[in-house]
Amino acid sequence: MARRVDASYLASLVVTHRITEEDAAEIADDLVRRVPYDTFRIPRP
Repeated sequence: MARRVDASYLASLVVTHRITEEDAAEIADDLVRRVPYDTFRIPRP
C-alpha cells in the first residue's frame, strides 16, 4: 500500500513540474531497492 501512495505522490510532483520524470523514477527505485536495505540493515546481495 505504501508504494502506491509513494508512486501517486511522485506522479503528482511530476504533473505539477516540481520534479522531472527521470528524478521520480530514480526516487521510486530508491524506495524499492535502497531504503529497505538501509532501514532494516540487510546485507546487500
